[in-house]
Amino acid sequence: MSLRDPKKTKLRKILNKLNIKDILSLASNEWEIEFNQKKKLPKKSIVIERILKQLQQQNEPDHLITEENIAFADLKVLTINKKLKWSCLKLCHNNNLKNSQDTNQIGLDQINRRFYREFSLIFPESKERILIHSIIDENSQIFVRVSLNLNSKTDTDYNRKINIDNNIVFYYVCALPSYIFVPSATLKKKLIKQDTLFNLLELVFNCTKIKKIDLESNDLESLHQLLLFKSSQGSYKKYQLQAIKNSKLKKKILQSDKSEELKEKTGFTTEQLPIVKENLGVLKDRMENVVKQFGQFKQPVIQNLQFDIKGRLQQENNLIDSENIDEDEELVENENENENENIDLPFQVKFCGPDVLNGIRDLGSKGILSTPFPKSLKNIHSNSSNIYEIILK
Repeated sequence: MSLRDPKKTKLRKILNKLNIKDILSLASNEWEIEFNQKKKLPKKSIVIERILKQLQQQNEPDHLITEENIAFADLKVLTINKKLKWSCLKLCHNNNLKNSQDTNQIGLDQINRRFYREFSLIFPESKERILIHSIIDENSQIFVRVSLNLNSKTDTDYNRKINIDNNIVFYYVCALPSYIFVPSATLKKKLIKQDTLFNLLELVFNCTKIKKIDLESNDLESLHQLLLFKSSQGSYKKYQLQAIKNSKLKKKILQSDKSEELKEKTGFTTEQLPIVKENLGVLKDRMENVVKQFGQFKQPVIQNLQFDIKGRLQQENNLIDSENIDEDEELVENENENENENIDLPFQVKFCGPDVLNGIRDLGSKGILSTPFPKSLKNIHSNSSNIYEIILK
């Protein structure tokens, strides 16, 4: 009875996360395994088993699935994963630093060598088991995968005696000139402290400082928009599209926004108008305020907004019917009046959901949220942040 190959099982599990077209693309581009697609697409399970079999035949002399096979499949899944939350790190460069480089100036081989060098310094006893893999997707984003198969008797003792049973994997995406994206879970790993991780990235990218930005999203394309075009959101987005009218980026933006573009200033087609049409003027004013704030295009996708509000407790005297208050209650109220005036009232307001900015826009267009919008919501699509502080005066 033959033993089950754990790496083969792991690769099969990863491939099952992809659709059939992505599997065929991965097989062709990374492993040079071709399928006859003249007829209808073959079954996913059949394709996966054939890939596993051919990879075993290619991997001489042991004919086993390798970590490299797993890494490339894992990276392919990473490029289409919409459930993973990404954090933004800004690369702060010193203008006088000759060796400073933007992320788009560093090649794959150079990135792999630098990551290996820095992780080897942190885990010297396991440097032979540090594996670095990277790919470039169709949007020129560099996805990096760092796999650490640590020696439990040496490196784990060196690093706070953490018990490691399986490989630890770190992911990075180098997508913009001065930013990198890291899964939020990576920043919370206990294996490497955040300060140590930031120092490592500073050395990899030759920058003077890594700064974490209060901006997270499951959608990498939206993070691009919020960081690269943060001054061109909302009603200014049409000027952004004019400036890049001949680029591939415009085509991509227009494709994503086509279904969202308003057909009328009211936001409704004739068939969609409410039965009661007396409020048509109100609807028109409401939509004009929404368009003025958010523009006509779909907003970048973020999953949460947090407002930390600080202010003083204010008492509305007109809410109290003084005729129905007896003398004892009035005396207690007068004694506490000065005290109440000095009480701070900090609280939080959170918007959470699959698409918060578009949700807020829809709340405004439907009249659930009053328009024109308050100042606190004025530039939420242009500030590259999930967290805001409001101080009431």
